[in-house]
Amino acid sequence: MLNAAASNLVANSAILATTPVSPSNGELIPPIAPGTRERRSANDGFYRVELTTENADLVLGGIGRDWIQGGGGDDELHGLDGDDRLLGNQGRDQLWGDDGHDWIQGGQGADSLWGGSGNDQLLGDLGDDWLAGELGLDTMTGGLGADRFLIGMATDGGAIDQADLILDFRTSEADQLVLPSGQRFEDLDFIAGTGNNSGDTIVRDRATGRNWVILKGISPSSFNASNVVSQDSLAPTPAVIRFSKGNFLGVELDGKATITLERSVNTTTDVSVSFSTSGGTATPNQDFTPITGSIAFGADETRKTITIPLTDDRRTEPNETVMLLLSNPVGAELDLATATLTISDHGL
Repeated sequence: MLNAAASNLVANSAILATTPVSPSNGELIPPIAPGTRERRSANDGFYRVELTTENADLVLGGIGRDWIQGGGGDDELHGLDGDDRLLGNQGRDQLWGDDGHDWIQGGQGADSLWGGSGNDQLLGDLGDDWLAGELGLDTMTGGLGADRFLIGMATDGGAIDQADLILDFRTSEADQLVLPSGQRFEDLDFIAGTGNNSGDTIVRDRATGRNWVILKGISPSSFNASNVVSQDSLAPTPAVIRFSKGNFLGVELDGKATITLERSVNTTTDVSVSFSTSGGTATPNQDFTPITGSIAFGADETRKTITIPLTDDRRTEPNETVMLLLSNPVGAELDLATATLTISDHGL
């Protein structure tokens, strides 16, 4: 099931459907245009979609195997049913494998990867990532950056052959194990592996004796309390506010230009940001009316639009530009904080 944030995005974001591809065809299909809505059949085919937009897109898979690749924005990708392949690409992405045996890669940026049920493979790649295998026998690789691995809680564990694997836990890069709320470093045993796990560290819940995770290629002596953190101590993930794209177009004859802001990652709190027009080749109060103010996002709001009045001076002139700026975020971080509005007489 989708979480509340995802359900809200369904109502407020462009949903890009996946397109059927033969399982034997390894070539990329042409990208789907932003905002396209397609009805897809519920069968066991193999579907693949590649996003090339810089928007914060929401993509939902479905029954069968999906291959979904994000674009340049802060995307939210859900595999849902089936054995799926998800790639966040650029931006701070949220990737959910859901059901099935999934392969999930974050790409660039600080990404969040959730395996769901099934035996999943999670690769954070570049950036400071969050990886949670959840149910099933999962294999996690953080990649570069200071990564956090959620263990215990909804994960299976138990016998040694049911424990999750972390292939590249690095204390030198400030990687951390994240424990469920209420648990501490002192609640764990770090045990040197034997046999097939020789040279590894087995992390065991002291109270239950369940083996939660095997850390490959690292010794128990490498650990201390700084490598383990409880969810209780983590600050909430901040929201991210950005322009929906880097370039906007306004036409004098229309009398206005519409600018879109997007809020992603954390959509549960109230946040705000300052917006202003500044610089460019257009003349304030002749070509356009300057706009300055604070833009507020309520809980679960993911998009805001700003209207900039344009003046039709009835003269033929070259395109002119207005620089757009976001600043002073409250309760959020900024991503794409500058953009350009191009004013045209009759459209490009």
